Amino acid sequence: MRFSYIFHALSTVLVLFLAPSAMAGEDQDTTVKDSGPGRFWHDIWKSPKGTQVRPYLDEAKLPHNSQWAEDDWTPQDWIDMRGGSALNVMDGFYRANIITDQKFDDDVPLLEVGQGFMRLSAQEQQRVLAFIDDTYRVTAGSEAGVIEICLDHEDDIIGIFDKNGLQIQ
Repeated sequence: MRFSYIFHALSTVLVLFLAPSAMAGEDQDTTVKDSGPGRFWHDIWKSPKGTQVRPYLDEAKLPHNSQWAEDDWTPQDWIDMRGGSALNVMDGFYRANIITDQKFDDDVPLLEVGQGFMRLSAQEQQRVLAFIDDTYRVTAGSEAGVIEICLDHEDDIIGIFDKNGLQIQ
């Protein structure tokens, strides 16, 4: 405790004795012309000289759905990898807990997804829904043109997939 009092006293004395010597070496074209306490505090907290330019170095962020606009993936790629059958791909989704159920809620397709879906990257989530849309022709063939997505065994809608892509809340 005593050390802090000594430290504060010494630092105050150093500031008071060093400030006049720092003021003596500078040119006198500052805005504060008096030599009183205003001059002392002005010299301790000086404004920076010149301007600093900090250019924005990051490139602009792309909107969520347009960042995959030039993606050359197609649903047929997954079908080819699974022996030429879309049912094999869907079976893999169920086994990996990506999809847990498919049903209709007031004539709107409702897709229940599991924790496997939530662990996928945003790009892979987009691809899963694009595959399902391509296989079942939901956005082109149904009146609603949308797939609602809910979490496994919950009725809360967490997102939708339509002709514009996947939108998760």
